[in-house]
Amino acid sequence: MTISQTVPRIPLVILGGRDRRGSELPDGTQDRHALQGYKGVVLKVGGRPLIQVLIDRLRAVEVFSPIYIAGPRHVYQDFLTDNVRLIETDGSFGANLRACVEATRVDGEYSEQLGFVTCDILPDPVELRHAVDDLIEHSPVDFWMPQIRVPDEETSLGTSDWKPRYRLAPPGSGTAVPVLPGHLLVAAPSVLRMEFALQFLDQLYETRNRSLAYRRAALTKALLGSLLAQDLRLLMRLKPPINLFDVVFWSLFAVARLMSGRATTTQMARYIRRVFVVRSQRRRHGDRRGRVPLLDALSLARDIDTLEEAREVAGEVALMEAESVS
Repeated sequence: MTISQTVPRIPLVILGGRDRRGSELPDGTQDRHALQGYKGVVLKVGGRPLIQVLIDRLRAVEVFSPIYIAGPRHVYQDFLTDNVRLIETDGSFGANLRACVEATRVDGEYSEQLGFVTCDILPDPVELRHAVDDLIEHSPVDFWMPQIRVPDEETSLGTSDWKPRYRLAPPGSGTAVPVLPGHLLVAAPSVLRMEFALQFLDQLYETRNRSLAYRRAALTKALLGSLLAQDLRLLMRLKPPINLFDVVFWSLFAVARLMSGRATTTQMARYIRRVFVVRSQRRRHGDRRGRVPLLDALSLARDIDTLEEAREVAGEVALMEAESVS
């Protein structure tokens, strides 16, 4: 049997919004130059826009269909085909995600699984196939969020050596290894605490490339008030609160474990599921877990944030085009 006969096709969204002010780079990177604009179009690979190369490589694994581009029509019109559709949006990261979730509903229902990928990675075909094989093997899951092992020879990171790394231990191992987050993920929208997930991911994006301690403080400040307000409204309707323990406690506990460098991928999947997946789903499918695989797929982690990374990973930056579409 072919993959298409045995595995349901997964709709996938390429997040093509612009980076209005460029990535906020950490201390010690004064010699790097943050990129702005619609990077999927500005960056070129062999003379072709990066987003076209990305679409071709995603199609080649024969799992993701249809493919959506989330961004403004005047930027992405030339890349639309019968199987590449547009979600017209050009807001904040959270607003763009909300538009994607709503636009991919079919007859008012969410897809069982929905994929997301950023437009500023150049996945190696072999590494992408390896990652998708892991997804296929464990589907369906509530979420699939790969973390990428940093090679022992860290010079392989090249101009991405500045990116903040975390530490996770593989299942059954007490030895944590440095990892970078992957930029391809799949989730089941219908079982998520959607409003919280959108707010969380918006704040997570705003604090990308910062330390865990900084991100914890920023996320707590931004989200705690609204979570407690939701619980108060539930109590006033004589309903049990859901956020104080499931969301607040488990999210802070997960970050503490991650900061300690002692968390395993299995533990992180369990913590994330407690935070983001609704209780009814966890009760119905106690054995159906989220998955945080540890993969050797560095190209999925090397998103292109700087001019130096663009020249090394993609090869060409069309600066005049950047001015015209940013």
